[in-house]
Amino acid sequence: MKQLHSTIVATKAEHAKQFQNFPKVYPEEEGTLFSASTSLDGLKQVVEKENVQPESIPFTTLIRCTLVDLKVNTEGSTTEELLKHIQTSFTEVSLDEVRSPRQNLVHPPY
Repeated sequence: MKQLHSTIVATKAEHAKQFQNFPKVYPEEEGTLFSASTSLDGLKQVVEKENVQPESIPFTTLIRCTLVDLKVNTEGSTTEELLKHIQTSFTEVSLDEVRSPRQNLVHPPY
């Protein structure tokens, strides 16, 4: 039991270190309209159903849904791949302002 506990503590610490550069997502900050969506397709349905502009989708929501969509990728995805995936679903959303020197961030697969 002690070994299990120490493994869990070590895993939590490693995850905290690996994910420190990703935005923290708080569903209440996303707004109730988008917080229930779990994929980019779900976001598209909300945009069409509620007749809202895609530009009004919070960036953290786009990233969260993109990470869920790409979780099948076992080698991880770069920031550029994440942004390209968003751009394929939402061509109206301009991603130029979110590009930063950290373009080569890699998130671990789920």
